[in-house]
Amino acid sequence: MTNPVLTIANLTKRFGGVTAVSDINLDVMPKETIAIIGPNGAGKTTFYNMVSGRMQPTEGTITLDGKDITGLPPHKISRLGVSRSFQINNIFPEMTVQENVEVVLSAYHGHSRKLFNIASRNTAIQHEAVGFLKRLGIDSLKAQRAEVISYGDKRLLEIAWCWQRNRSWCFWTSQLPG
Repeated sequence: MTNPVLTIANLTKRFGGVTAVSDINLDVMPKETIAIIGPNGAGKTTFYNMVSGRMQPTEGTITLDGKDITGLPPHKISRLGVSRSFQINNIFPEMTVQENVEVVLSAYHGHSRKLFNIASRNTAIQHEAVGFLKRLGIDSLKAQRAEVISYGDKRLLEIAWCWQRNRSWCFWTSQLPG
């Protein structure tokens, strides 16, 4: 039998006397896709914030690939392969769609801190970026400035960011706020 890759056990978050998330238990198996759905205020974003390290749970544990990640800071959880999107787009509007992808790929591959690194001169990064855009069906937009593409395409661009950064887990919050 295969072990779960993500285990949530008794996860709870309280804000003073208000319980936002109560006693969540969840096992996610390899290659399984799940959806957390519910009305506004149900605790979905709080749940994502706890799993991604942006918020500490009041109780419970989060185990990823057998390692307890409960309470780790977001940057350490991200390095383990967990990423998330937000309800508000976090793209670089003044850059092209392809440049947005190249920036994240450069950071993922450790090129972002090299002196005089220019992603536009790195053909391997360029080809990888176009590959991600093709997989998402938005490669025809690669030369467009990100600020002018549709909201749905901006969300796809953020999915590309998630895949590039970690390639393991992407928690994607609702397409539209509210």
